[in-house]
Amino acid sequence: MNKSEREQYDSEFPEHPLSLARSLIRSISAEIAFKPEIKELPSFKK
Repeated sequence: MNKSEREQYDSEFPEHPLSLARSLIRSISAEIAFKPEIKELPSFKK
């Protein structure tokens, strides 16, 4: 990883595409909720 890609710089460059992507991923991770029924679905097969 390039030093400029480190998360510690996100606050200094909030509009940078990588900062935006990390922010979006954090938001999705915090808000996503799956219904219990999802565990009963069959798994994907190759």
